Amino acid sequence: MTCPHCQARLLRKERAGSTCSRCQRAFALDPKVYGRGMNDLHVRRRARQATQDGRLKVTLTQFWYLTHTDNRYAEARPPSGKPRRYVWVLVTPVVVVIIAGTIALPVHSGLKWWLAAISCLFVCGMASKAQDSYTPARPAWASIEPSYASFRAMMCGRWTQVYGALPAGIVDDELYVAPARPAIVPRVALLCSDRAVVAFLSVNGLPRRLEVAVAPTVDELPAGVPVVVLHDASARGALLVLEARAALPGRVVVDAGLSVRTARDRRLVRRLGEPSGVSSEYLRAAVGLPLALADWLADGWWYPVAAVPPARLVTVVERAVEQAVEQGRIADDPRHRRAATTGFMTWPAADGAADPKGGTTP
Repeated sequence: MTCPHCQARLLRKERAGSTCSRCQRAFALDPKVYGRGMNDLHVRRRARQATQDGRLKVTLTQFWYLTHTDNRYAEARPPSGKPRRYVWVLVTPVVVVIIAGTIALPVHSGLKWWLAAISCLFVCGMASKAQDSYTPARPAWASIEPSYASFRAMMCGRWTQVYGALPAGIVDDELYVAPARPAIVPRVALLCSDRAVVAFLSVNGLPRRLEVAVAPTVDELPAGVPVVVLHDASARGALLVLEARAALPGRVVVDAGLSVRTARDRRLVRRLGEPSGVSSEYLRAAVGLPLALADWLADGWWYPVAAVPPARLVTVVERAVEQAVEQGRIADDPRHRRAATTGFMTWPAADGAADPKGGTTP
């Protein structure tokens, strides 16, 4: 590995005790201890990229998604072929029939046994080949290296022990306490249940700058303002928008969540929890998802909104807030409300114009 202080290339024996033998300075992460790719230079480089050289602050959870060195996953696979017990159950009667038939042949006894042995070996060989083609069922699985627990332990442990604090611009979202909300009337309410994302928005001052009130549940949303829903690409996230619209009839609700199709089709960070508990049929009917995407969510796959690059997440929130403000302005305009109640076949007329049947249009 390369020493983060003097840039010397160090062999394992030259960095005993996580100390460079050239400059005699300690470093935090050794790839042989903390996993492939986990070293001080990698972490610093990722921190500069994530924070855009200090222009943004990023939570530790977001930083983990950006710093992980390996992500593997596989879909569930059904069994194929015949398992061993079924192969030999079918083969045994065949072998018995071959031996009995060979014994009954009107030939020399020695030749009979040679024919029986060769036939049995042939049948057993075919059975072994059929057995080798069997593939057992495999459940869906996913892994991220290092795990969040390991990453948090190394950053809050060894890293802070050596350098005194987390990398510049990285905030521990589990310890972060948001400041008190200012006594202003928000333009928009933002619904987001991801603690890391809420901390990220708060620490970067977006609620104050955009005049947004952030709430983790529908019940905590302020009244009378449009709502932006920021959610994961997951079964719960897909249903969160429906929950907000059902609980807030007449309110503007903008869906700013992740696209399930993007999370499914691209090679993004995927995590697999327990099955969502929501059937794919319900997701298809309620959300209008195609069968493949509904099955994917129902199986428990999801892409967390905290894994979105921080700069991109800021842009998404800003655009969604402006969209919600514009839709709220349109919804409050009496002309647009009247247009919404006008039937498709209603004869158009200007305000105060004479109605064909007499009187004026309202």
